[in-house]
Amino acid sequence: MTQKDRRATPRSLRLLRERRGWSWSDQARAIRDAARTLSITPVARHGIASLVRTIARWESEDAPVIPGERYQLLLAYVFAHRGDEVAVGPGSDFDHLMSLLPSWGVRADRVAELRAQVVRTATPGHALLAFLTPDLGQTLARVLAAPQNLTNEVVQQIDDLVTGINAQVGSTPFSRLQVALAPAVEACRGLLAVDLPDVMRLPLAQAAANAFMVAARMAFESRDDGTSAALYAQAVRTARDLPTWEQAAIRTSQALTMLYSTRDVPAARGVADAAVRDARRSDSRIMRSRAHALQAELAARAGQDRHALAALHLAWQEVDGDVSSDPAAGRFGPGYLDGFEGVCNLHLNRGADAEPQLARSRESLTQPRQTVQRAIVTADLALARLHAEGPEAAAVTLHACIDLAAATRARVPALRIVDVRNRLKPWRGESFIADLDEHLHEELLAR
Repeated sequence: MTQKDRRATPRSLRLLRERRGWSWSDQARAIRDAARTLSITPVARHGIASLVRTIARWESEDAPVIPGERYQLLLAYVFAHRGDEVAVGPGSDFDHLMSLLPSWGVRADRVAELRAQVVRTATPGHALLAFLTPDLGQTLARVLAAPQNLTNEVVQQIDDLVTGINAQVGSTPFSRLQVALAPAVEACRGLLAVDLPDVMRLPLAQAAANAFMVAARMAFESRDDGTSAALYAQAVRTARDLPTWEQAAIRTSQALTMLYSTRDVPAARGVADAAVRDARRSDSRIMRSRAHALQAELAARAGQDRHALAALHLAWQEVDGDVSSDPAAGRFGPGYLDGFEGVCNLHLNRGADAEPQLARSRESLTQPRQTVQRAIVTADLALARLHAEGPEAAAVTLHACIDLAAATRARVPALRIVDVRNRLKPWRGESFIADLDEHLHEELLAR
């Protein structure tokens, strides 16, 4: 943002608001109403006073704060509507807002995507379906109006949508993925609420459980822990009749997010133990390995070394077997397990053993979908190097983690970075710590 843009953009945003005769409180109420309509729960739960402070920061010409992606969407939705009318053409408030986005650093393709999304919300029917492609949105609207017409093809389209969104983890902001998932979640809830033929119930349950699980992960990453917990509970209920490896997949994901959102190790371990029970009854070696690995980490966090090492042994036995036809292929493997064993050794005060394991894990996690896990492992490697090589080596590794965390904006890497930085406090007067703090501020705190 140039100095000229820095002054002009907040002023233009203020003029848009004033042109409608709105106070900050009026605009705050409009944003909260839009958040409720579009199921953007974190914003919908904000108080008016909190939203007023946010708007004031956007309009500050001295130190403006750029609206985040979910707020860009909500502002676009608000300014596309005036009462019951929709105006998105040239010269409209909406069009003027779109012209401001590039000055906030929003790429042209994202402006076009946002414009198309909001324009489609003006169509009749389910508001969230307007965020889908026109063909899929119309198909789901018809099926929701007449659920007896649900087919396997439509269920597959829902599942493909969720899978496609999940594949973007690591390359697309979580707030955008959460909004993109909302139509699938709404559609699944609507269809599960009606009496469907037996032939459709199981395939719908599979697609819905996956949608709820992925949406729960996105809500967790967006710091919406209440919504995340409710979605995981819904995923578990929906998966009751599914293959046990799928039930285990939900519970392993649930246990990890519970650990980081509540810091309640015993509660998370209870969920992980349930995942192990499901996985043992399944035909997936990969899911058994993942469940045992998670069980090992939670035991290590509780200082139970024998339990942790026994669970790791079982995890390696499973993953070293024949997984060529495993139903959970691609969800876990030796690279991930090296990371789990490394973090277990960190918690068990075996830093020298942890370092080579974490280094191997980091080198193996090279796919875009693995960027978040790579960031987590890199933070753990920094901690291992603090013990094995000293603070400067830890700081060098943490720089790499900050770059990865900035690219994904994921929650767990950020928490790991904070932990390692806290352990570096004894060296806070050193120049390498000053460089680290500057990098941390530029990449994660100033955005």
